[in-house]
Amino acid sequence: MVERADPDAAELWRATVRRLTWAAVIAHSLGGFVLFLLLGFLTPFAPAGPDKQLALNAIVAVVYLPLSLTMGRLWSKRRGAPVERWLSERRPPTATERQIVLGQPSSFVVVSGVFWLIAAVLFTLLNVSGSDWGALVVGGGLVLSGETSCALGYLMCERIMRPITVLALAGGPPRGAPARAWPDG
Repeated sequence: MVERADPDAAELWRATVRRLTWAAVIAHSLGGFVLFLLLGFLTPFAPAGPDKQLALNAIVAVVYLPLSLTMGRLWSKRRGAPVERWLSERRPPTATERQIVLGQPSSFVVVSGVFWLIAAVLFTLLNVSGSDWGALVVGGGLVLSGETSCALGYLMCERIMRPITVLALAGGPPRGAPARAWPDG
């Protein structure tokens, strides 16, 4: 059984946060860009003035994406603060800290999903003036793109978090793990 976290664990956490940040930027930027290209050029939906609607959506997207990524990073940093504290103190994790580490991929999806849902509402309302059908297509597309980006983000987060997860589980399994795993098969 490991009594203390690795001396370089705090640096490992900082490197992990950098990788998670890049994973979020890549997953969500690509998701938004592909959706913009799909809706803007392959499935035009604005009957009157599609260029105006496309330009308006592009401007709002250019503002919204960096803003949401920045806010998501700050939110995630706050949620991960106990893990950073644990690793910098070089001690075994508490049960709460262990749960935060094990729940990091799910937290990644929650934070990301909130911003994708806000985007779906925002862009749906933005496109109602052009066409009701267009607004519905945009909203539905954003929900589906967000779902896909969140799923990819979950997988990337799970992979990136492995070294931290190993440290969190070095002291033993979390309490109640077999009881929670049993119904899943």
